Amino acid sequence: LFVYRGTVGTVLATGTTLLPVSAWTYIEFKAKIDPTTGTYEVRINGATTAELSATGQNTRNSSNSFLSGFRIQMAAAAVSNRFDDIYFLDTSGGAPLNDFLGDTRIQTLWPTGAGASTQWTPSAGANWQNVDDGNGGNMDSDTTYNASSTVGQIDSFVLQDLSGTPTVYSVATTWDARKDEAAARQVRSRLKSGATIGNGTTQAMGSSFASYRDQFDADPATTAAWTSTAVNALEAGYVMIA
Repeated sequence: LFVYRGTVGTVLATGTTLLPVSAWTYIEFKAKIDPTTGTYEVRINGATTAELSATGQNTRNSSNSFLSGFRIQMAAAAVSNRFDDIYFLDTSGGAPLNDFLGDTRIQTLWPTGAGASTQWTPSAGANWQNVDDGNGGNMDSDTTYNASSTVGQIDSFVLQDLSGTPTVYSVATTWDARKDEAAARQVRSRLKSGATIGNGTTQAMGSSFASYRDQFDADPATTAAWTSTAVNALEAGYVMIA
């Protein structure tokens, strides 16, 4: 494991191999970007003590004290690596989403049925079957889809349950959409928790498919942290705005 500082290629710390071969390893990295008071800390597999750390470092690679990119680079072309469950936190939010979370993973929950509203027109079959592409492959573009040109129309879907009863730090929606006419079109995601609706950011559609993502750190029904029970009961979907 190598940790680099401001000047790319300057190795701050190396040593004994920290990561086992042919095994999943959970890595957390925290850094303060600053030319003189920069810090970094690396933790492995949820440990509360650092494998690597330093203070008073130059962790800035430009004239700006912020992170503008992230790259995972292999040591050699012949090395095979897999990466999963990558997330980023910063200090703009409240606890616990501004510090180390410990060993954490992301669960993807696919639609399994119709929710309270199925107003968009399906290309074939049921609405929910046209938006579960990733549960067996990649987004299939225009092969299966739901379409609408009516402002206010809503599709919502029930989802798979979580595996177990984990602590839930946040819920995110990810969806793909495009428009097929000259008029401006806007869509936004929505969550239905109990009788309460949580709305995502209104997105202006382009003529090519694009992916959109919204983050819901609190349960709209309670404005408090999510519970696994609430996640299992929610509906996710989208609404035509304009």
